[in-house]
Amino acid sequence: MVERIHGGNLDEVARRYGLDAQKILDFSSNINPHGPPKVVVDYLSRVSVKDVANYPDMNCVTLRSVLAKNLDLNERNLLITNGSSEAIFLLVNYLRPPKALIVSPTFCEYEIAIISTGGERKNLNLQKDKNFAFPLDLTISELNDVDMLFLCNPNNPTGNLCSRDNLVELLGEARKKDVFVVVDEAFMDFVLKKEDYTLKLLVNEYSNLAVLGSLTKFYSLAGLRVGYIVSNESLIFKLKNKTPAWNVNALAQKTAAIALKDKDFKMATLGKNMKARDKLLSIFSNISDLKVYPSQTNFLLAEVVTDKFNSKTFYTELLRRGFYVRNCVSFSGLSERFFRMAIRSEEENRILVEAIGEILI
Repeated sequence: MVERIHGGNLDEVARRYGLDAQKILDFSSNINPHGPPKVVVDYLSRVSVKDVANYPDMNCVTLRSVLAKNLDLNERNLLITNGSSEAIFLLVNYLRPPKALIVSPTFCEYEIAIISTGGERKNLNLQKDKNFAFPLDLTISELNDVDMLFLCNPNNPTGNLCSRDNLVELLGEARKKDVFVVVDEAFMDFVLKKEDYTLKLLVNEYSNLAVLGSLTKFYSLAGLRVGYIVSNESLIFKLKNKTPAWNVNALAQKTAAIALKDKDFKMATLGKNMKARDKLLSIFSNISDLKVYPSQTNFLLAEVVTDKFNSKTFYTELLRRGFYVRNCVSFSGLSERFFRMAIRSEEENRILVEAIGEILI
């Protein structure tokens, strides 16, 4: 059985190590440090009893309309879910693939969902000596004996991004072999010129495609849980009938719709994130005992390469100094030498690098 381990468990980690959660900077969770947008904060500060006393809209009509306009899609191609995790389990429970190929290392919920329905999973591990680049030909060759493919783009935790041309070729080959493709674009909003990479507009052209999205990360709404599925109208209709009533609460629906309308926040965030990420990469290049892999999103994957590395000392000492990063030992194909860190403010990034450099000396 796959162990369910995620970042963002700040209170649990603080309890385990006897620390004050308020004094720990959380680099383990890939949430936008510049959010939520001010318009969201203003709305939540004046929430009334009426906003929570009534049932939420069972069909998420307003949010679906706003999101469809934002993505330039037909509303009938969209299903709003309680985070992208619900979307993953909805698809697997409905399609029930006997065997699924998972491009790894990646988000563990794909594997957990497949196992939960009695399916078999096969991992295709990306190679670190190739900077975890997506192997198109190898992936196509592995489609012969599977029914579903899970691919995260940009990938978590490696941060690498597949080109649209490669994915379109993959989709075509998967269609020939009757393989359903799930592309998780939870971190696509952090990508500059995401329109050149997303597959959301291709769902009517490829009936074997579902694209997952999240409003949790970019808009800092992790506590409210809002995700979505983009696919052909027929599949969306069928999935809707498998979804529990009132699966997305009223505050989540209203807040997400407000956030999506804030275009200034989107542009400002992209600029700040890219600047902070590039600066962080530059600073890390001065630490010889650390290899940091290229990333196109809001987090970085690093590997400690010194022989003197002691994982228990490293992670415990970071926590003692007030920094919580994601130990990647639970990811298929990675070890305790790998850790993932979210991009935070430039000052917070700087003091994290300083702490890591001191610990590795």
